[in-house]
Amino acid sequence: MKTKEFIEKVESMGYKIYETEYKFYVSDDGERTLLTVSKCHQFKTGLDYPDQLTPELFSLAVEYAKTPISKRSAKYHVAIKGLSLSNGERLYLNFDPINSNYFVSNLNGYFKNKFTEDEIYKLVNDQDFFLQTGNYETEEAE
Repeated sequence: MKTKEFIEKVESMGYKIYETEYKFYVSDDGERTLLTVSKCHQFKTGLDYPDQLTPELFSLAVEYAKTPISKRSAKYHVAIKGLSLSNGERLYLNFDPINSNYFVSNLNGYFKNKFTEDEIYKLVNDQDFFLQTGNYETEEAE
C-alpha cells in the first residue's frame, strides 16, 4: 500500500494522522494516539488504545505495516521539458546502474526510469546535476 493511499484512507475514516521522520501517529481526537506505524521498519506498529480501534482501522494499519518500505512511496517518470524525439515522443530521465550514470531517453525497460520524490528532490538540489526546478514534469508511474 502506498503512503498516500494509507493517509487518505485513515482520514476518510474520520481519524487524524500526524507524521514524524520515523512514524505515523493515528489519533481519534488530535490528542490521544490510538496507534503508530513505522515509516522505517516493515511490520512495526504499536497500539496505544486497542479497545478504541475499529477492525477497519486495525486492518488498514496492518496492511500498511506489511508493505515493504521500498513499495510505500509513489514512483514517478521524470519528463524533460522541451526535449522530444523527432516523432514527438517525450524524453525522460533514465539511470544506468551498471555505469552509474544518468541520461535522457524514452521509457524503455532496460534502465531505471522510475524515481521517488526523495530521489528527484536530491537530484534537483544537486547544483552539478542538469535537472533543475522548472525544466521537468513528473508523471506517476505504475
